[in-house]
Amino acid sequence: MDGPNSERSSNLLKVARDQLGHLYDAEERYWAQRARNQWLREGNRNTRYFHVQAMGCKKKNKIDKLKDMHGTWHEDKNEICHIVWNYFHDLFRTSIVSNKDIDLSLMLECIIDDMNSFLNSEFTDDEIMMAFKKMDP
Repeated sequence: MDGPNSERSSNLLKVARDQLGHLYDAEERYWAQRARNQWLREGNRNTRYFHVQAMGCKKKNKIDKLKDMHGTWHEDKNEICHIVWNYFHDLFRTSIVSNKDIDLSLMLECIIDDMNSFLNSEFTDDEIMMAFKKMDP
């Protein structure tokens, strides 16, 4: 089916797909607006709708069980707290590597002595504060 008919069919199909995409977008906007209107109408009042929404948020934000780093699931509240504490403790812990653990013979000699002394110098309080202020909240 070569020729003008197949090209015309291809163009019609493209136009139909574009129109369908616009209709899907319009339907999505309709339902989003309807949900927003319902929330504005009933959400801030002490209604059943408000309580269902609040309970849904509470249930969604609750951690019932958690998997540890060994793949074991835990449901006890104290065990979950312990897993969370260990995770963040390990995440933010720093490990100091001494120079004797680094094999410098494998590195190229591209750093001059001035650069090396700058890189090995201690951080100043101003540098730490400047880095701290640049962090995202």
